[in-house]
Amino acid sequence: MGASGPLRGSPVVARRSTPDPLDGRRPLVRCQLKDSRRLWRLLELRIDGAVHLLEYQGAGMGFEEVRVDGEVAVQKRSFVWFVPRFEFAVAGHPALLEVRVGWLLKISALRLRVDSWPVYTEGSWPAV
Repeated sequence: MGASGPLRGSPVVARRSTPDPLDGRRPLVRCQLKDSRRLWRLLELRIDGAVHLLEYQGAGMGFEEVRVDGEVAVQKRSFVWFVPRFEFAVAGHPALLEVRVGWLLKISALRLRVDSWPVYTEGSWPAV
């Protein structure tokens, strides 16, 4: 259970569409929410059994950051409103974290893609 109530989100299992050139197989990717606060999320990301912790921190007085395994993967500054997209890598795989913050200064939606595949979604996103 998170600090503000039950954990929400939709864990998704995804496989890459193209084989890894090193071994010819597609890595299995799983993601699950471990903890949450108003402007903070902790996700456990498994890629072929290797566990990585992904942390989004949005309450940074003008900056936001994404950490992977405790190390800053990407940090952005914004003085007007929150940054909606973060591109970085997890274990050599390209990742994209999209964040929406509502007017109550709380994450209203969050989406993570690894190798262009959706692996975690929370909140509502418009159909594309």
